[in-house]
Amino acid sequence: MKTISVTLPNELFKKLETARKKGHYTRSEFIREVVRKEIGVPTVSATPEEIRAIEAGMKEIEHGQYVTLEALDHVR
Repeated sequence: MKTISVTLPNELFKKLETARKKGHYTRSEFIREVVRKEIGVPTVSATPEEIRAIEAGMKEIEHGQYVTLEALDHVR
């Protein structure tokens, strides 16, 4: 892996942040995906069903409907 530094105008940075948050990406992963698409490197895309399942799971987490790993360890 290589680390790079990029300077962006404020408005472009704001748009990047909005887009990456919408897709639930870290900044680095968002930039990697954009570069992959631009240079034609295949990426793995989720199916519509997978996206719906992920969105449903995220809503459950937002509403506190989840089990922690610590709680699962106590079940064993």
